[in-house]
Amino acid sequence: MKSDKSLSTKRKHARRPISVDVRAAPTGDRAGELVFESVDVSIGGAFLRSDLLLELGDQLEMAIPLPKQDPVRALGRVVWVTRDPRIKGNAGMGIEFVDMAEDDRQRLAAFLRD
Repeated sequence: MKSDKSLSTKRKHARRPISVDVRAAPTGDRAGELVFESVDVSIGGAFLRSDLLLELGDQLEMAIPLPKQDPVRALGRVVWVTRDPRIKGNAGMGIEFVDMAEDDRQRLAAFLRD
């Protein structure tokens, strides 16, 4: 597992702390919607707090609620997992956004700037 320090030096985008319920449906042969609590989000990804951890490379169709707006929708991929609550203060998963509509990207960018 990568440490939080090594992750912060590799990040391309600044993250903003936000605690919201992110609805996610794994793609592929899994069925059903899951709800994860976000810890932070950036234009490139998010960290989701969870005791239920997916596998590296798993993809999720995500809906991320923003205050006073429709949710931002994105396809995300699990790029790192930690079971150690000392990392980021929680067990959870680092998600990279691999696909997002331009309108959603612009709304997320505006939220992150505010």
